[in-house]
Amino acid sequence: MSDIPTTRRTDAPATDAVPVLGPADGGFASANQSADWIKRAALEVGFDLVGITMLAPSPRAAYVEQWFADAAHGSMDYLQRHAPVKLDAGRRWPWAKAVIVLGLSYPPPASDRPRNAPPQPDDLSCGRGKIAAYAVGRDYHRVVSKLTKRLARRLSEKWGAAFRGVAATDATPLMERELAARAGIGWIGKNTMVIHPAKGSWMVLGELLTNLDITVDQPMADHCGSCRRCIEACPTAALTPYQMNASRCISYQLIENRGPIPDEFHAAIADAGFVIGCDICQSVCPHNTKVSAGNGHLWGDSPTASVSLADILTSDWSSWDQLTRGRATRRARPEMWKRNAEILEQNKSG
Repeated sequence: MSDIPTTRRTDAPATDAVPVLGPADGGFASANQSADWIKRAALEVGFDLVGITMLAPSPRAAYVEQWFADAAHGSMDYLQRHAPVKLDAGRRWPWAKAVIVLGLSYPPPASDRPRNAPPQPDDLSCGRGKIAAYAVGRDYHRVVSKLTKRLARRLSEKWGAAFRGVAATDATPLMERELAARAGIGWIGKNTMVIHPAKGSWMVLGELLTNLDITVDQPMADHCGSCRRCIEACPTAALTPYQMNASRCISYQLIENRGPIPDEFHAAIADAGFVIGCDICQSVCPHNTKVSAGNGHLWGDSPTASVSLADILTSDWSSWDQLTRGRATRRARPEMWKRNAEILEQNKSG
């Protein structure tokens, strides 16, 4: 199973997480009581899922090294630079004992129509390109970071000077999906996403590293079974069970690839219909059929899930700035939006 080979949310270059310190004794009699209190607090501040695991070196160093050797990371060289810390976060935070892993659901796509359904207003045939669900609303980095820091403040108030913590998002060099699986948030599915049996995989993750002695959770069993829907649905064959070749992923090509997109992917990108990101391997997952948006108000009011290709192709920096301000879509620069729109426009008729 893989953590580094993922492009759904597209790891940003690592930055130092914000340290949180604090001043009064928690007064709990056991690590178990401490963990229960933390979990209740995490749900109260707005998270949908919470689990706890020890901060320990990843057992998959050999796999990750081979993944880089196979150039499956494409042009995401920062992943390779940050791999030593990702594989052993204790190098950067030697005082940390545990990781509180936090899951926050975001609104899934409004609908997942079969391919032969009549055209809808957000279809490519109507001259529009879709935006992946994770990037439709407010920038998840900001949303998750705000809630995680709010949780950290609660712990600081409870434990005082005995508490030390670091609030993190995927911009921090952590193997966050592996940590989520170890903390029982869900299992890592065949599409490399963290999947919860009730919440599905429409979620983003946050972490709070801490020096507290707290009871950890057990990993969740894998419920993918014999299902291969995500693998068979991927238009570019980027997936094999529990592994992703990121260089073949549509999301990688549209967001992380800063240069020309190889011709071999153009038809598949047009077939998928996304101008930013891709949701296919999540949309076909049976565990995502009945999930809700959770705290949907956190993501903003009715943001657009698609955008006019003509508007993109005629846009300037100012219109791009207005479209992407405060959203994760800003990671794709104006020239990349136009490149992506050109591929959709040129291939929309097949």
